[in-house]
Amino acid sequence: MTPRQVVIRVEATCSPAAAPGERVRPGQLVCPESQTPAYPTSGIVQSVRFDPNAHEFVIVVLPDPIR
Repeated sequence: MTPRQVVIRVEATCSPAAAPGERVRPGQLVCPESQTPAYPTSGIVQSVRFDPNAHEFVIVVLPDPIR
């Protein structure tokens, strides 16, 4: 993981709406059926993996460059 990556962990009671390679924007819901949380930044989803120990999805987003 690089310092620029944003890691979001969400309970695995819902499915993440964005897949690797898809663009997300700030305020877009990570799991629409749960209504929370929302992505804090715009960027490209690099990976989505399931953490069985925590029963969570771990979503890594590469944020857009700051201009």
